[in-house]
Amino acid sequence: MSGKTWLAARLANASTLQSLCEAVESSPRYLWSSELLTTAWHTAATLTTSPGVRTSLQAESSRRLLVRLLAEQRRLRPDFDARSMACMVWAWSKLRVKEKDLMDDLSERFPGQVLQFSTKDLSRLIYGLAQLRHRSGPLVPAAGDVLAQRMDESNSQTVANVSYAFCLMKLKHRNFFTSLAEKMPDRMNEFKPQELSILVYSCALLRVRNDRLLGAVCEEARGRLSEFSPQNISNLLYGVGLLQFLSQPFLHDTCSFSSVRMSSFSVQGISNMTYALGLLGYQHPMFLRSICGSLRVDELLPQHIGNMSYALGQMGFRRCQPHELRCRVQQADDCMGKTDGACHVTPPMKNSTCPLRDRYTTTT
Repeated sequence: MSGKTWLAARLANASTLQSLCEAVESSPRYLWSSELLTTAWHTAATLTTSPGVRTSLQAESSRRLLVRLLAEQRRLRPDFDARSMACMVWAWSKLRVKEKDLMDDLSERFPGQVLQFSTKDLSRLIYGLAQLRHRSGPLVPAAGDVLAQRMDESNSQTVANVSYAFCLMKLKHRNFFTSLAEKMPDRMNEFKPQELSILVYSCALLRVRNDRLLGAVCEEARGRLSEFSPQNISNLLYGVGLLQFLSQPFLHDTCSFSSVRMSSFSVQGISNMTYALGLLGYQHPMFLRSICGSLRVDELLPQHIGNMSYALGQMGFRRCQPHELRCRVQQADDCMGKTDGACHVTPPMKNSTCPLRDRYTTTT
């Protein structure tokens, strides 16, 4: 058995951080290659993020392991193929390796190789760099351009993950989002509920709006609300509100569906949904009645109180102080109960401002 085969076997068979650390530290430097280094990084990330209580011995093994692997990385500065590079960046994101010199080196050396990556590897690469909040250099823009050109090959998970990654990096990649808006509206049935939610939420935080895409998402979601988790629903509605995209059928169905399940929503989720409806000036009596019955005032943070008070004001009801919030929700519901029971769209109040409202970019 050759030395490299021996080392590969030890890395593959390592089942704990301690055994992996021993294998790495006892291996002569001349045995290391880009493939073995990638395997070691991947195994380290997998073992570090495995469920279970971390002991002091594991923590020390993890520290020593990172020191040795980083030393080999700097010494070899190896040439990675596309799959290895994507795998390594994923491992770095899990291990929170934020060595600027290594990141800058990768970002400068690899943009010319992005055409060799599969769409899945491009997704892992961009997502890993986003987790590390690293966007300097030409690598991320180049990877986004390639995905824009190969949008037809990209699956729903790739599109959702990359959208969220750009959101984390606060990067409005115009080519990517333009291609997404052109190619994806007819493929909404391929998206899982969580992916639809992530897609709209990411676009909203970046203020990237395309009405055809949003209309397709809302129409798809209406028919599959029973598949959505409470967090999926609240994030989706929050994104639609931030982008000020008014789809009354979607809002009516989503509010009606959520109203009978309000107890399963977190306080943050309730706050976000109410805030979104306020931005849209949309009143739904059943939704407000459900909030009144489910509102857990002792769990409310100042941000929740402020957002919900603002939302009620946008719906046409007097702004309230924190201690009046539950009462004001009840009064708002009683007020609407005197109408025909229909939902209403109320024009936003004049001279009102929203702390989270911002300009957004519309793709065409």
